[in-house]
Amino acid sequence: MPHYDLLARPQERQRDWHARAWRVRVTRIALPALALALLATLVLWNQGKTPYSPPPVAEVLPADKAWDNTLFDPRYESRDAKGRPYVVTADRALQDAGKDAPVLLEAPQARLTLPDGREVTAAASLGRYDASSETLDLLQGVTLYLDDHALQTSVLTLDLVTQAAHGAEPVDVAGPTLTLTATGLDGVLGTEVLTFAGPGRLLLTPKDGAHVVVTAKDSISWNRKEQRFVATGDATAAQDKARVAANVLEALYESKQGKGLVLMALEARGLVVATFGDAQAQGAAGHYNVRSGRARMSGPGLRAIFPEGQTLTARDAFAYDTQRGVFVAEGQARLTHTADSWVTAPRMTAHLAPDAGGKMAIRTLEAEGGVVAVQGGARVTGPRARVDPVTGTATILGGRTRAVLYPEEEALTPPR
Repeated sequence: MPHYDLLARPQERQRDWHARAWRVRVTRIALPALALALLATLVLWNQGKTPYSPPPVAEVLPADKAWDNTLFDPRYESRDAKGRPYVVTADRALQDAGKDAPVLLEAPQARLTLPDGREVTAAASLGRYDASSETLDLLQGVTLYLDDHALQTSVLTLDLVTQAAHGAEPVDVAGPTLTLTATGLDGVLGTEVLTFAGPGRLLLTPKDGAHVVVTAKDSISWNRKEQRFVATGDATAAQDKARVAANVLEALYESKQGKGLVLMALEARGLVVATFGDAQAQGAAGHYNVRSGRARMSGPGLRAIFPEGQTLTARDAFAYDTQRGVFVAEGQARLTHTADSWVTAPRMTAHLAPDAGGKMAIRTLEAEGGVVAVQGGARVTGPRARVDPVTGTATILGGRTRAVLYPEEEALTPPR
């Protein structure tokens, strides 16, 4: 049986209003002036999530207001649309006697039950409960506790029936190895998915790994059930000297005992640009396995530019082993050294290492699977070749070498 009190539904309050012995009527009770200012700027959301403006603060809470009813330590227990229990408590509740009058709360606290039985708690200095829509507006010093993470903001609306949460004020989330800042939030607590309005910034600080910073212009979505963050709109992820930019970035993590959230992989989609040292690669999609240090990028539009001026393109994919410094171009790979010096092959493997100035550069490059090398007016073909990254000269390895001199304009035409 639910416990009925000042926070009960309208028909229940009307039936029991005068019968309860603990009702105490007071006159001329007002909340602090800070509550007046906050209530004046609060925008409430009804059950259909259509925003509306509250009446002027002079009507909601005039300074010389004489409240019809007050209650100390109110408590309301009920169930949401899925039959899960929730509880709302406060230090004090104030209300007029009207049928649909909202209840103003001091130090409200709401406790909601998630599908797996865990509880989410929200607390604030002030609040307003609307029985007609069963929504609770929390304001001033709002904290939403999500397991070992705390979300803080100044205004938050909770739909107690659907477990939807909405806030349009700056948000800060802090945990053992995570901090997140954004300009608002929307989500349904029961689905464990919260979307934070951008611009947003996520910092992952694993205890045994390098820090990762994720930013997004539009939003950062946190799916706690699937253990992933999704950043959209000019999204970036940076770790040490490596950086990835894309339309959409997904950061997959694992929650490990004693280590917090540990990043496991990054996935990128749409205009992907990856920078490693002074080299840069671009494509349509990419994946990076943090544990193995291996990255893969797919096309179309695959292109890599290295600090010594070489450009490497491919049709199918780039694969980069960051721990071994091996960069592979797959499918119609082409290395362009200068306008009249280039090499093509089905597959090319470059070994990268820092040069004397610390820049990531190609140290050696091998092409295989039917090589065509052009330099000046000469064209050479063979099964495999080693390419000098500085001069662009190709040395054919194995098989039978075929060298033909072409007119310059023909030599510069890539083979079909």
